[in-house]
Amino acid sequence: MFSNLKGINKKRFAKVICSLFLSFCILIVTILSTGLMQAYRIVTVMDNGEQLKFATLKTETESMLESQNIAVIPQDDITVEDDGHNINITIDRAVNLSLTADGKTDTLCIRPSANVGDVLTEKNIELGADDMVNIEQNKKVQDSMDIIVTRVSHTSRAETEEVGYEEETIKTNQLFEGQTKIQTVGQNGEIIKYYEDKTVDGVVVESVEVGSNMIIEPINEVVLVGTKKKVTKSSIAGNFDSTQKVPDGYKSIMTGRATAYCGGGTTATGAAAARGRVAVNPKKIPYGTRLYIVSQDGKFVYGDAIASDCGGATMNGSVLVDLYMDTKEECKSFGSRTVNVYIL
Repeated sequence: MFSNLKGINKKRFAKVICSLFLSFCILIVTILSTGLMQAYRIVTVMDNGEQLKFATLKTETESMLESQNIAVIPQDDITVEDDGHNINITIDRAVNLSLTADGKTDTLCIRPSANVGDVLTEKNIELGADDMVNIEQNKKVQDSMDIIVTRVSHTSRAETEEVGYEEETIKTNQLFEGQTKIQTVGQNGEIIKYYEDKTVDGVVVESVEVGSNMIIEPINEVVLVGTKKKVTKSSIAGNFDSTQKVPDGYKSIMTGRATAYCGGGTTATGAAAARGRVAVNPKKIPYGTRLYIVSQDGKFVYGDAIASDCGGATMNGSVLVDLYMDTKEECKSFGSRTVNVYIL
């Protein structure tokens, strides 16, 4: 009987032991499961507006992103919000823009939170007092933005320039009409002119004269212009010189028709034909006689002459005197006129 009782107790003890071990295992599994559940974290990633959610046991932001094959670069802006269980990661991607300054253009990758001023600082672009930027420096950068820095400077310079002289004219009766004489030779002067230049990117775009200083005054040239009437022996145009007077003390006066000839040659007296040597009838006006000839209306003055030659017209009495001229044009202009011949 006792032997049976011992067998029954051993079986019960074994069941109790098994029950206790099973309970312990369940407890361990429960504890482990609860711990694992608490270790997992829910991550929400906003990548340039696109959302991604996942659970992870990782604790480092970089590792979390790598686990989802999300690559980032140093210029990306990453913001992390962690409440202990839920993690919100926001990624603002870097922007690509161009910067033009000092003659060159660079393509840059810039963090999106930066502004134009930050870009200039990062690239060590220092602005002068007059330099200009095409975009306000406090404006946030944007993708494909073109930032242009224009270098502006103002410089002063001085230049020596020549000052031309002017010409003055003074009328004088010491010279004949048509004659001129330089009384004072003109000389150029010198002046220093001061300029303010505006230079944009190395090119002068504006130059303003701001002052001057005359260092050598110019000397004007003074030209004398004659007004004295010149007595000519003849005039192609037949103009009368009102200042021409008949010589005093003439012996007699003869009035008759006059013609003109030219062509050179030798006169009847052996002298070369020339202006002032006229053809006459030597029986009326002997060779060598000094004459003064003027048209009867006073509009043409041949002037002083000498009876030196003769001709058919003068010999037959149809012409009183034949006047020698230098050119055919003068002869044609004169034609045939009534003249007064003063015998001197």
